[in-house]
Amino acid sequence: MASKHAHDSFKEQYKRMYDYIHKLLRSNPKSTMKVKVEENDGMTIFKKFYICLKTCKDSFMSCRLIIGCFFF
Repeated sequence: MASKHAHDSFKEQYKRMYDYIHKLLRSNPKSTMKVKVEENDGMTIFKKFYICLKTCKDSFMSCRLIIGCFFF
């Protein structure tokens, strides 16, 4: 019974994945988020989730110039 409850709980949480993405994009504009799903027997199956927050992108871009200087 506990296993079935846990499994059902996961299925419900994955159904809300797009809600989570929209909340993240509202609070972190210009971030990149992608979800990979597949259709199987009429059901949508979650495969992958990618997040790159805008602040992380900006920090990496400024860091890259410093790292590049060491190679010259």
